[in-house]
Amino acid sequence: MDGARYVTPDDDFTGILREIDEGETIYLSRGYHTIDSPIRCDVDYVTITGEGINNTTIRQTGDFPVLELVGTQRRGDRRSNWKVTDVTFKSQKGNTTDLVRAQYGGQHHFERVRFECIDSLGNGVYAEECWDVRFNNCRFSNGGDPDEETADVYLYNGDYDMSNSIRFTNCTWDPVASHAIYSDSSGKGKINDRLYLVNCKFRGFGRGGRIKEDPEKYYVDGLWKWMKIINSHFNWSIKGFIRNQAGGQAVQVANCSFQQYGETALDLASDDNLVSGNIFESKRAASTAIRSRGRQTTIMGNRIADHGGIRISGDSTSVHGNTVTGPDRTGIALDADGCLVTGNRIISPGRHGILMTGESTVVSSNTCIEPATTGIRFEDARYCIATENLVRSAGERGIESVGDSDYLLVDSNVDVYSTATDVELAGTNNEVGIHLGN
Repeated sequence: MDGARYVTPDDDFTGILREIDEGETIYLSRGYHTIDSPIRCDVDYVTITGEGINNTTIRQTGDFPVLELVGTQRRGDRRSNWKVTDVTFKSQKGNTTDLVRAQYGGQHHFERVRFECIDSLGNGVYAEECWDVRFNNCRFSNGGDPDEETADVYLYNGDYDMSNSIRFTNCTWDPVASHAIYSDSSGKGKINDRLYLVNCKFRGFGRGGRIKEDPEKYYVDGLWKWMKIINSHFNWSIKGFIRNQAGGQAVQVANCSFQQYGETALDLASDDNLVSGNIFESKRAASTAIRSRGRQTTIMGNRIADHGGIRISGDSTSVHGNTVTGPDRTGIALDADGCLVTGNRIISPGRHGILMTGESTVVSSNTCIEPATTGIRFEDARYCIATENLVRSAGERGIESVGDSDYLLVDSNVDVYSTATDVELAGTNNEVGIHLGN
């Protein structure tokens, strides 16, 4: 067959890569194939195919990448269209370099590839100014130093452009020692854009050596312009799982499960986010499911069982149809203006069901069951409305305001079996309409 080479472990794989032409295909037989000196591949449209991740392994003999694809720093003159399937890339113990490095290129495709660097300290995959890179059915193991900002997949925007449209489908990270995916947008180019995670699994449980049982990093972290994370599972972290530190950008997280986190499972500084249909469960003290600091986020249809529930500090946030069970303090806390909180169910909070600080928030059609202190509480809040809410068996009051809480309207609520009073409002110019109480 023209344009194809069949390579065995006895062949000079390093020399073959140095001489490869554009459009060639390399078929690797089962066994170990060794790279014994650094190679910077600068041709396009190359395919490397093995006989399966458990059968074909590519490794290096020194502290240099197993595969390095480097183009030039000019748009339109870059290394592109490499395809790698059915192999394992394995880094040597103690290496500090990246296992696979791609710079100034794009349209690379990795399918059924394992990136194994458990005993090394470099990144698993390093991509700088790369676009449209796809990982399908791949496996990642402990890329990077747990004490540094390194990762299984490290994305850098560079000095000219950004890394853009990075896609992971049916991929597994097990275990995670540092970041699973990290976006470094500290270069002069635009912020890294468009991360897709679909049907992926992240697990942080490791044993022995430098692998920590629970990573002290967010699994997916950094500055992103746009992220979409669907149908994925996250498990075990001292810190949390997803964080976007870039303001003014969008994140969508839907139909995912988050289990056993120590701080915040989902921490978003970005605007225009959608968080829907997820499950958050953690028995660890101080665990919080969602912390939203950006504007115009919608949080809807999530099921939460942890200590912190939902924390909102971004204006114009909508919180709809969520269930929060057994939070240590407050189920839904808002320190923001112009929010809408409707149709949520808060069960057995340690203090308050819903707590509001800010202005012009509407709280409607929520159910607070057995709050230890108060069902709905306003603290220094103004121009807010609480209507058609149900509070049952509050330890003290059904609805209350404290501090400088002025111009509140509390109307058409139901409060039953509260220990003390139904409604108690501090402040001025507050109005209580129809109220069904004990």
